[in-house]
Amino acid sequence: MKPIYAATIVLMAFAIGEYVNVKSKARLSAILTTTIVLVAMFWMGMPAEIMTVTGFSVAASTLYGLTMVNMGTMVNIDDMISQWKTLVIGFASVCAICALVVLVGPMFIDRRYAVCGAPVVAGGMPVYLMVKELAEGNGFVEGGIFGLLVLLTQSLVGLPISSMILRKLCKQLLESGELLNGPTEDVVLKKKDHKKWFKPMSQEMCKPVVYLAKGALLTSLATILSELTGGAVHYMIFCLLLGIVACQVGFIEKEFFQKANGFGLMMFMVLAMCFASLPDLTPKLLLSMVIPWIVVFALGILAIFIVTSVLSKILKMPYLMSVVIGLTALYGFPGTFVISNEVSEAVGRTDEERQALLDYLLPKMLVAGFATITISSLLVVGFVLPFF
Repeated sequence: MKPIYAATIVLMAFAIGEYVNVKSKARLSAILTTTIVLVAMFWMGMPAEIMTVTGFSVAASTLYGLTMVNMGTMVNIDDMISQWKTLVIGFASVCAICALVVLVGPMFIDRRYAVCGAPVVAGGMPVYLMVKELAEGNGFVEGGIFGLLVLLTQSLVGLPISSMILRKLCKQLLESGELLNGPTEDVVLKKKDHKKWFKPMSQEMCKPVVYLAKGALLTSLATILSELTGGAVHYMIFCLLLGIVACQVGFIEKEFFQKANGFGLMMFMVLAMCFASLPDLTPKLLLSMVIPWIVVFALGILAIFIVTSVLSKILKMPYLMSVVIGLTALYGFPGTFVISNEVSEAVGRTDEERQALLDYLLPKMLVAGFATITISSLLVVGFVLPFF
């Protein structure tokens, strides 16, 4: 098949996913819908080569490190410090999910499914790509497919549970009068102008290729650092950390990939790379993964409830809020933003109550979603994958 034909088919599948996402007001994930469309086409006889002849996977695997550097530039240190309780709960939840699924899961399912599923439940796309690489490198193609299944259904599990819990929490807060009559427990820091080591680029140098060159340089450095550790620390972790540091010192601009007008295309190619294993997903294989899927999510959610019940008392944060912070590992941003607005609008009876609820929920939810999906999950996954 000619590459342009294959690219057209894949792009049309993604377009259908986006259409459904818009029409359902983001209740149906664009990624999940796209997956269903592609799987249906493969089961009806579509050639598997459409996922390889385009070259999307090759480009994505080469440049994906730049997206991790870009993610690092989005970290706001001041927000992280002011929401330190949220960070602690989010990090502990990710650790608890991985620990319980990896240690207890093998009692019920194949140990390899537990190891492949645990990091993805606790993380997201970056973690899945690491799991896929390891599983396929060890000849366990099913592990990469199972990780994709977990990734695609995370939000379907996490968002409804979070919505129910947040509604109950908001009603309790309004009944107690805490939000309208007193300050919350958050510590608000004054924004500081951090001293930069590098001067901003001149307007003439603010070109896409310059932004990308900086990102590529940091990605190359991350790869070298990973090799120095013998591969013990994945290069994506170094990409994230270097992105944070480089942005703080002024070497690279915040959200440089968006400034280079390449983020949308890059994310499409990354998703196409993730879907490269879909032709191997047969109806029989899908049915065989139902039990492992149930076990992985059940243990993951149980781990969140257990660890947050302890930390909520230690950190003096409402238990229900702590649970939702842990659950953000299952969906991250923009789910955290959407659900905060939806619940505030639904529960608040006046504009004042709605704003008070949003002011209470949104800072925690945004920090939690970013921290669990990126920083925490990437750091923890390095300790989980060796169990493979």
